[in-house]
Amino acid sequence: MSNEIAVIEDGKNVIALIGKMAENPDVDVEKMAKLVELQEHIYDKQAEIAYSNAMQELQQEIPAIKALSINPQTKSKYAKLDHINSVITPIYTKHGFSLSFGMAECPIENWFRTTCTIRHKLGHSVKEFIDLPLDDTGIKGSVNKTPVHATGSSNSYARRYLTVMVFNLTIGGEDLDGNAPKEMTGDELIISMQGEVNDLLRKLPEARRVPYLQEMQVAEKEGHLSVDYLTTLKDSINSDLK
Repeated sequence: MSNEIAVIEDGKNVIALIGKMAENPDVDVEKMAKLVELQEHIYDKQAEIAYSNAMQELQQEIPAIKALSINPQTKSKYAKLDHINSVITPIYTKHGFSLSFGMAECPIENWFRTTCTIRHKLGHSVKEFIDLPLDDTGIKGSVNKTPVHATGSSNSYARRYLTVMVFNLTIGGEDLDGNAPKEMTGDELIISMQGEVNDLLRKLPEARRVPYLQEMQVAEKEGHLSVDYLTTLKDSINSDLK
């Protein structure tokens, strides 16, 4: 029976074999269970392949997103979440994807974790997350939002960051004309670099990861979360990973 299981590669063949075995009153229950397990494995693999292929196809269709909004504090351009969604939602849903966001426990005090589950219609899903401090202060470190507004602002920022990361979006300037995308500047470049930092931090044990995240929290509050700062931080984490 083990040789038969090894050569069965198509899910339909497995279903047919299970059907025939089920008609036999003397069927070996253990062998049947192995076939069912194999069938589930095949379905999972097929769903994973379909997810990967669909993601590749939709990324070929998604255009660069124009940065039409201006941050009044930093004077940098960025793309609002509703604008990003208006461009990409019809495309990713056409390819069978859906996004759902949620909250999870964050290991850093006074920070929160936003999760994003990317599901494909054939069953495969991937979960991403980002840890962020509450966005209740301006670039000078003074409180500029109520707790309710700070939570909403932080949640919007997290969802925007995760959406950009999930689909590898390019955020361009206002005059982007569909040719070669412009280099990211301002907020979007920092968001991209924060994603790279978070990817590196996930490779560290939690005990070594938390100090870096706390350092980023301080930098965020003091308005020091710059490209140079994040570049130095990435170098430090890479050294820690060696």
